[in-house]
Amino acid sequence: MPEKVTREEYNAVREDYNAAGGKFPQWYIGAVGFLASYNGRFFDGGYAGYGKDKGRIRDYYQESRNNILQQMQQGGVFGIDFRSGDYREYAPEGCVIYCDPPYEGTKRYGNARQFDYSEFWQLMREWSRNNIVLVSELSAPDDFITIWEKEVDRSMKAKEHFRATEKLFMWGGERSMIKRGDIYYIRDTRQSVGSEQRADRPAVIVSNNTNNKHSGVYKVVYMTTQPKTDLPTHFIIASALKPSTVLCEQISSVYEERIGEWIGTLTPDEMKTLDQCLAVSIGIKADAQPAEDTESLRQRLTEAEARQQTAEKQAATYKEMYEFLLSKQLGA
Repeated sequence: MPEKVTREEYNAVREDYNAAGGKFPQWYIGAVGFLASYNGRFFDGGYAGYGKDKGRIRDYYQESRNNILQQMQQGGVFGIDFRSGDYREYAPEGCVIYCDPPYEGTKRYGNARQFDYSEFWQLMREWSRNNIVLVSELSAPDDFITIWEKEVDRSMKAKEHFRATEKLFMWGGERSMIKRGDIYYIRDTRQSVGSEQRADRPAVIVSNNTNNKHSGVYKVVYMTTQPKTDLPTHFIIASALKPSTVLCEQISSVYEERIGEWIGTLTPDEMKTLDQCLAVSIGIKADAQPAEDTESLRQRLTEAEARQQTAEKQAATYKEMYEFLLSKQLGA
């Protein structure tokens, strides 16, 4: 790495980078862009250079450079494989993952101003099912828990600093997310009696969220993918793994231990229909009408079935490709 970076050199490298001139090698652009910019903001925070902090002169580039060199000498970055890419294209399995997204509500890098936080947190939930995922942020959704926190100075400028509490989060799992309208598998721990539906099947949570937060017992109505009689207590949804009929005439109580894997959540229109079918079931409003007309339900059902068929075809194609490549490898 260069011994020092003057303002003139910094500006020259930045102009060449922005113009894609190719005058400087990539490693040199990275060193100048990150280490010589305020707060490590790659050509976005201005030239760091020198500054005064509590009466002493600081060379910000030298401090950053020496920190990296010291880590290298101590073996802190030895043997690490560095890669650059879109995190959404990564499919980790059995890994320990540390994520440091652009902090929400703060100034971001130029290439991160359109960062989708909802998409990010949902992917962190999915990764957490088969990995240990740690996320560095100032705040997180309610279903993530804080495992570490520390107050830090958020600026390299002595006159413009402010304090913030950085935290490490981990996903708390489905148990902290059970809400009315969620769809879960219910584990089969008993035999069915008469026309009672077996428990090892998908069900919709129908108990209110105050109960769901404080009680270990949940009210559910079961679902089926089999054809059922058209009753005012039945309605079709497309929010589960397969198009399904919700059976609101059977409202059951289940302990938390029986609630298994999360499947999905009803849409707002499906929630309206759920309320109306439940009202019919318990005789509160016998003249309730579905929130969606029959034609709309049929259209959504057709679309869901088409998506399912497409996914099954893709899975079959991938299987054939895998078996072909495996046979070629074994034959070699």
